[in-house]
Amino acid sequence: MYKAKVDLHIHSNNSIDSKLTIEDILEYYEYKGFKAIAITDHDEFKGSIIANKISVEKGLNLKVLFGAEIETAIGEVILITTTPPPRKMPKSIGEIIDTAKDYHGLTIAPHPYAQDRRGLGDNLINGEARGVDVIEVWNGKTGREWNEMALNTAKILGKPGMANSDAHNKEDLGIAYTIIEVNEIEPYEIIKSLKNNRILRIIRGGD
Repeated sequence: MYKAKVDLHIHSNNSIDSKLTIEDILEYYEYKGFKAIAITDHDEFKGSIIANKISVEKGLNLKVLFGAEIETAIGEVILITTTPPPRKMPKSIGEIIDTAKDYHGLTIAPHPYAQDRRGLGDNLINGEARGVDVIEVWNGKTGREWNEMALNTAKILGKPGMANSDAHNKEDLGIAYTIIEVNEIEPYEIIKSLKNNRILRIIRGGD
C-alpha cells in the first residue's frame, strides 16, 4: 500500500485565465512529491496531453492524468481519463459521465456551490448530475462557507469528497490537495482509489 498526494484540478496557460506554464506545474508537483496531477483547462484537453507527454519523456515520478473542466448547461464538470481523451469534447452531463467510463476515468464536481463560478449545486442531489463520481469538497479558491456546503452534500450522498487547488498562478499551486491510499502508483489505481473512497485526508488552504 502507498500513500499518494494528488491534485486533480489545475489550470495551465491553455486556459485564458491562468498564468501557469506547464513547466511551472510539473516542476512544482514533482519537487513537492506529488504522485499524480491533472491539468484541467477550460473545455480543452491540450494542456493535459502536452504535460503527460513531457512527464513521460523526462521520466518524472509524477503521473499526469488527462483532464478538462467542461462547461455544461447546468454547470462545470471535470472529466479525468487515464487513456488519451476523445477528440470531440463531450458537452452534456450524460455524455461526460459516459466518456469517463469509456476512457477509464472519473468525473468530479468542482466548486459546486461557489458563487463566482458555475458549479453543479443542488443538481448533485436531485438533478442530472447525480451520477458524478467525486465531489470537490474543498476548492483552494473557494470560501469556507461554500466548501462546507460541498462537504455536507458529499456526506448526504455518500460520495467521495476530495480537495484540489484549482491553481491559476504560482501562489495557488498545492494550496489544497488530497492524500489517498493506493495499491500501486498508476493512473488506473488512482482512479479506483478515489471511486472507492480510499481517501485518507484532504489538505485545505490554511491547514
